[in-house]
Amino acid sequence: MPAFISKTRALAEQLPESEKAILLVEREARLIQAAKAEGTLPAGLGIQFIGNASDYYVKIKPEYTLKLSSNLSDNASNMVIKGINGVVENKGGEVSRHRLTQADKTELINRYQVNYPELTLADIPDEVELVSGISSSNENNGTELTIRFVVGNRHYWIATKEVFHLQGKNGQLNSSINYWNHFPLSLTNLPAATEHNTVYYPRTVSLNEQSSNTSFTAVDDAAPDSVWRYIQAGNKQGMPIQGWVNTKSGAQQHIKRVSPWHWSGFKTIEEKATVGELSDKISKNNVAALDLADYTPTMRELQQILTGTLIYSTQRKKDLPPPTFTDRDLKEGLRRSWTAEQIGHLLVKYESEWYADEGLSKWNEVDELFEEEKQQQKALIEAGLDKLGITLPYQRDFTMKKVDEAHEHVKSNWQLEKEERINPLFCIKQSIIIQRIINLV
Repeated sequence: MPAFISKTRALAEQLPESEKAILLVEREARLIQAAKAEGTLPAGLGIQFIGNASDYYVKIKPEYTLKLSSNLSDNASNMVIKGINGVVENKGGEVSRHRLTQADKTELINRYQVNYPELTLADIPDEVELVSGISSSNENNGTELTIRFVVGNRHYWIATKEVFHLQGKNGQLNSSINYWNHFPLSLTNLPAATEHNTVYYPRTVSLNEQSSNTSFTAVDDAAPDSVWRYIQAGNKQGMPIQGWVNTKSGAQQHIKRVSPWHWSGFKTIEEKATVGELSDKISKNNVAALDLADYTPTMRELQQILTGTLIYSTQRKKDLPPPTFTDRDLKEGLRRSWTAEQIGHLLVKYESEWYADEGLSKWNEVDELFEEEKQQQKALIEAGLDKLGITLPYQRDFTMKKVDEAHEHVKSNWQLEKEERINPLFCIKQSIIIQRIINLV
């Protein structure tokens, strides 16, 4: 297997970039955070998407709907006043235009500088859409116009999660949101490496469009071939850190695009311990009665991976010796994606349960371990009873009796396991071998 992986990796390096659909985030890679927002856009402001609204960051243009005190002129000739309230509306869905004077623009800036501090005189076009107007009662036909315009010379970047209610369609903000004048992510001025941004446990991330979530993707329209991905990894303390990495080949240190044939993160182990030896060591390890030096190769590799979990990290901070791993520690490791990935990438060479003699002697080794395991557990329980001051014979005898009953139950289940699952597998193997011999004859 090691030779096979080495050969396929060499061949994978020769594949074109289009087939390198795995992102390898190596140790020492730095996760990048978005730049500090440059301002906020207020609730009620209209926006028009000019980028991919499914990406994490999207480019938008602001759309303003404002009130303007003015007089009706020839600009509003295609508008009519309806009803006693004097509501002015467009005819037949036609878009009416209104030309603004410099005084109109100045009035808008003064009137809305608190609501829209980002709006400048240069942002307001000379001609705007005339939405409606309310006629006044004075003889000069004074009106309050409602106008609308999109700022043509300005755009902003926003986080799409802030406008989820729009579902990627143009509309109004329902709350104030942060904005950036430029794309929020950059490889320039990369911050110094710290425990909060430096990867310790390598990760692999699929770049396949069908399996990747575009909401964790960001693309700068000025560099469309430079795609960013948001990931979570583990730092040296085994704590989760999040941030962005650039997926373009060679753009960022310790970030590589590779083919699935590269077998990134996979490690091969040859395990030679017998079934009985493994069962014995695991049993002793569960009661902390096995030294690290006595671990089998597989146990040793798991122990090294699990040192990245929170339990191990806590032990190290307290200057305690590293604990031996148990089922609890393994579950803790599987809850964290970076350690779960390493466990899932272990390739263990070990003979199949099919390889056994007719008497299943390799599995019968386990039978001899039950009594030893029971005595180990009784010793631990007795020590616990002593610590609690439970000395009355009938109380201690009752506890030991329960241990005996539990072990008898386990032994009974084990015998059923051999008879109903392991032995039938062996018989199937034997029948396959016989059938192959017959076919050869």
